[in-house]
Amino acid sequence: MTELTRSERAHARRYTLHMAAASVLFLVLMLFLPFEAEPGTPLALVIALVPLVAVAWMVYAVVQFVRSLDEFMRPRAMTASAIAFLVSMVAAVVFGMLDAEIGPVPLAVWGVFVIGMMTWGIAMLVMNLRGNQ
Repeated sequence: MTELTRSERAHARRYTLHMAAASVLFLVLMLFLPFEAEPGTPLALVIALVPLVAVAWMVYAVVQFVRSLDEFMRPRAMTASAIAFLVSMVAAVVFGMLDAEIGPVPLAVWGVFVIGMMTWGIAMLVMNLRGNQ
């Protein structure tokens, strides 16, 4: 196994910092946004969409991180992303079928997100472990 270069460590630190800060911002906006608006009003829509600022920051962090990967790691990251996308789509179909048959599944959308993110992380780990043997 090779050591990371100084540049690679800097990219990893920057990704971790951006993702952690964006995650904290997302949680703060989701949990502590002080405004209560009448459901169905334009203000309620704006308040519901404000946390997307943090999501956009997360997307930026991931794109920058993937762009910083070398020619050896980038295909692994893209393969892991493809696997996670496919697993997320299967989860969305399963939750949709459950919704049609038994009624609303609580937090199903978050379930799809969590399944996708966990799959991406696990796929990256497995691919890196297999590649380093």
